[in-house]
Amino acid sequence: MAVVAFFAGEFASYSFHASFPAGGGGGEHTNKSLVALDNPYPDLGEVFRHLLPWIIAGAVALVVLIFLLFYVHAVFRFILFDSVLTGRCSIRQSWRQRQNQGGRYFLWLLIFDVIMMLLLFVVVGLPLLALWRAGIFRNAGEHIGLLVLVISLMVLAFFALVLLSWVVATIVKDLLVPIMALEDVGVAQAWRSYQPTLAQAKGSVAAYLGMKILLAIVLGFVVGIISLFALLILLIPSVAYFLLAFGIMSTGTVGQVIGVLLMLLGGIVLFVLWFGFTGGLSVPVAVFFQSYALYYLGSRYQRLGALLWPDQPLAVGT
Repeated sequence: MAVVAFFAGEFASYSFHASFPAGGGGGEHTNKSLVALDNPYPDLGEVFRHLLPWIIAGAVALVVLIFLLFYVHAVFRFILFDSVLTGRCSIRQSWRQRQNQGGRYFLWLLIFDVIMMLLLFVVVGLPLLALWRAGIFRNAGEHIGLLVLVISLMVLAFFALVLLSWVVATIVKDLLVPIMALEDVGVAQAWRSYQPTLAQAKGSVAAYLGMKILLAIVLGFVVGIISLFALLILLIPSVAYFLLAFGIMSTGTVGQVIGVLLMLLGGIVLFVLWFGFTGGLSVPVAVFFQSYALYYLGSRYQRLGALLWPDQPLAVGT
């Protein structure tokens, strides 16, 4: 269930870090394509031309990885829905059943993110570009008032855009994804199905979103405190372990090999421990928020309500 919560996006944050080791040659042979005899510094243009294929390959791989993670996230939103609704977590079975709905949600996510990036460019990029073309930045001291006004408006517009993005994304993943799952429709059809209910209960939806923000703040604070204590507990033995590995590396060639292997092993163990802890800690949070969304929607969407309360007739439905 921790894997489901992670890829469904309830607590996961993805970060990618890539580093390219720098190597140097020794001996009497000098690479004349990089170092000239009368210039101790490498030709940056030549270095860039050598690295360009690797840069392009890395960029393509990163784009492919991002698209793959987007697709996995989209499918796992439905797997989380199935797991909470049925009380059983079967990733393989749900993955086979939900790829169609996940693909539709994936396409919507791509379109939505492109629109948000365009709006971000309009809100932030265009004003900055206008100021730059007008020469305001070259004489910033003479235009303090204008800069303060424009930047203040940009910040307000940016936060308004962030709020709008969160509201739309939350409505889709909390209120439309269950309809997509039960009726096997796309986002647009699910919206048409739920829009009459939303029009009649705008205040209720606003209260739901406000309560979700409040709960996210409170639970995020609690989870953050617990994670901080866990990090401190892991930090002490981890520092001692890696210092020991560094000490072994300084003993010679064999020690360097052993030290590197110990550091790799320690890093893997530390990652597994931290992922297991944060995953286990986030499972009740993910289940709570998904349950909160289902019970809110179930009281207004008859097909879902019939699954949540099979023995109780619902007075409200769509």
